[in-house]
Amino acid sequence: MKHAVSLVFLMAGLAPSIGLSGLIGEPAPPLVVKEWIKGQPVAVKAGTNIFVVEIWNASSLVSRVAITNLNALQKRFQTNGVVIVGISDESADEIKEFVLHGGGTNIQYAIAADDQRQTSLGYMKPVGQRAIPYAFVVGTNGNLLWHGHAL
Repeated sequence: MKHAVSLVFLMAGLAPSIGLSGLIGEPAPPLVVKEWIKGQPVAVKAGTNIFVVEIWNASSLVSRVAITNLNALQKRFQTNGVVIVGISDESADEIKEFVLHGGGTNIQYAIAADDQRQTSLGYMKPVGQRAIPYAFVVGTNGNLLWHGHAL
């Protein structure tokens, strides 16, 4: 739990604005993935890890900038059980192109293609967000601890 608190404070420090409504304290929605593009499949569930779920888009310049921060978080906290996953509602082919040949070659965390926006809507709609990139921190109990912009 000590590491979860540290991660929340770190994410808060990286984000210019924080939304603290909606799902805070409630169980996090499952990840509904059409295809895993990079890294191992991730299942957000209670009793396992601390998860950072980022809703992003490869065609978004701001999402591309957030990769550096998420890489740093993954590197710093991976030994503490933190798992970062990026979910995009773009086609798997578009995401693959970005990860393999575009600016995403340096991504150091799991990346997946959303299945008909089920994950994006499951996370974003309850908190009234539409702007990406947007991140959610899920605690080891499976409940949402924090959400805000991923920068």
